[in-house]
Amino acid sequence: MENLIEIEPSYASPGALAVRKQRDSVSNGKGVVTDRWRTLDELVSEIRAEAREGDERLLATAMLVRELRHRIQAGEAGVGVKWTEWGQTKFQKGATWLNELNAIASAKDPSKALAHYRQKAAERQKRRNDRRNGAEPDRRDVIELVRSMKLDHVRKVRQHIRYLTGA
Repeated sequence: MENLIEIEPSYASPGALAVRKQRDSVSNGKGVVTDRWRTLDELVSEIRAEAREGDERLLATAMLVRELRHRIQAGEAGVGVKWTEWGQTKFQKGATWLNELNAIASAKDPSKALAHYRQKAAERQKRRNDRRNGAEPDRRDVIELVRSMKLDHVRKVRQHIRYLTGA
């Protein structure tokens, strides 16, 4: 009989295999089980598919990104290849996206980390929307305004700000 291991249901997407063969998996000693039967390109395709599904499958995407990072850092893509640079070229996403997903997957409680990530993303989106709608002045406009002011006026504005904020 083959030696089988199960993947935790919270991390397994509906399309993912629920049971993987242990002999095809390699533990890197950091709690990450990598599936050597999947090529890096296949792993990239799976991450893209999970990412397209949206936030509901973000935990599964994060786990795959963590596996990808460990495999790239282990030298599977070549010696000296940086995983964020490699990932950016494969996904056309920024290093922030890769690092956030990796942080979620590496957290002691990935669900809690995902909730924190969603909260931060909502705050960023609100700030973006406020800037677009004119509720919050654009930083460049403020800088330009300050540059156009006389130095005495800048000092007075700073004094008023300190007074209003209690600083």
